[in-house]
Amino acid sequence: MNITREHYPDPYRYCQLWRRVADAATTNPKQRVDPVWVYRALGSNARTLEELRGQFTKALHNRINYRGCLDGPRGRKDNDDYLAMCRRDQIAIRRRTQGRVIIRRFETRECQRRFGYLLDNGEDA
Repeated sequence: MNITREHYPDPYRYCQLWRRVADAATTNPKQRVDPVWVYRALGSNARTLEELRGQFTKALHNRINYRGCLDGPRGRKDNDDYLAMCRRDQIAIRRRTQGRVIIRRFETRECQRRFGYLLDNGEDA
């Protein structure tokens, strides 16, 4: 189903329409629906109310998951490259605190801000 923000600008109207479809499908699941209206309003190819309710419920769950950011990336920290940079910073901090190496810079902003005192600027030599 192709349910967009233009069709249902607020969650109340969206859920209200879902409730109407669910109630109608409960009373008469084999009732045929107008394909033109359904496709224009919902982008669906359902022919009966039962099919429409199934597709509508699936689209509702997809919309909830999309709004809750359960399926997609949530930002720069939800990225494999960022996690790899954090891991490399962690290894560098461990090596520095054990007295093995000199650190010139960190890859992430958080480590630069929090552990900046561990950095060597090259002026001591």
